[in-house]
Amino acid sequence: MTTADEEALSDFFGNLGMMLRGKEGVDIGLADILAEHLLVAAPTVDAVAISKAAILKLASERANPSNPEMVSG
Repeated sequence: MTTADEEALSDFFGNLGMMLRGKEGVDIGLADILAEHLLVAAPTVDAVAISKAAILKLASERANPSNPEMVSG
């Protein structure tokens, strides 16, 4: 893969992540996790495991909020 191809792929995934975050009804926290770990040109070998851990942490925080009035989706 050439540098130009890598840049194009990186731009594509970056734009996809931004588009996902901008859609109405999309869970921004989840979209951020996906964009950070999976929607990248060259995800790390453990990207799925890292994403899973981040999603479980997000779910746990939402299930057990420290301040119920501050919970947002």
